[in-house]
Amino acid sequence: MKVSEAKAAVEDAMPRLAQEVIAGKRYWMSRDISVRSEASPTLHLLPGFDEYLLGYGDRSGVLDAKHTSKVLLNNNGRFLPMLVIDARVAGTWVRTIKRKSVTITADPFRSLKNQEAGMLVAAAERYSQFLGLPLEVSA
Repeated sequence: MKVSEAKAAVEDAMPRLAQEVIAGKRYWMSRDISVRSEASPTLHLLPGFDEYLLGYGDRSGVLDAKHTSKVLLNNNGRFLPMLVIDARVAGTWVRTIKRKSVTITADPFRSLKNQEAGMLVAAAERYSQFLGLPLEVSA
């Protein structure tokens, strides 16, 4: 697809799209997507090859450049699983599956606040339930 075709497609879809400007860059999304409120922090454990990062050449809207090498190993296309807090990539995580349990080890880019640490445990518990294994958490 040519850039001119992509621009025409966005123009065509504008009545059905919402936009947000982050760091001076415009992002488009469905109007059906709810915008999070500042009073409702979020934390997600995303896999390494999630579209959250893969879908964009410019990842600055969700990932600080200083942390790129911590998520994208050796710039070779291998992404580590991501810890995402309030829509920003805030660290990485690793799972270790054992015979009778799963361990989630988080490596945040900064110290987690108490509420964030609790949200990490809750996200890890959801993941362990999905696997059907008891959880061990380490951070």
